[in-house]
Amino acid sequence: MINNEVLWIELVKEKNDSTALNNLVKKYRPMIDNMYIQYFIDGYDRKDWYQEAFIVCYNTCKFIMVKMVLNLGASLS
Repeated sequence: MINNEVLWIELVKEKNDSTALNNLVKKYRPMIDNMYIQYFIDGYDRKDWYQEAFIVCYNTCKFIMVKMVLNLGASLS
């Protein structure tokens, strides 16, 4: 599981791969849906939350160090 995530991050970071970005957002869908339910932002619907999630995920992939993801995954296991 963590290997797929690292691969997707690398693909987004190095090749701007939209399929990999979509896979990452899909993986975090439950968290995004939970945030939508917990927090009300006037004028934001579920589609807005997903649009923001894509932007945040993309920017995070561009700046994240893959070693951090591997270390985090190891510490959570």
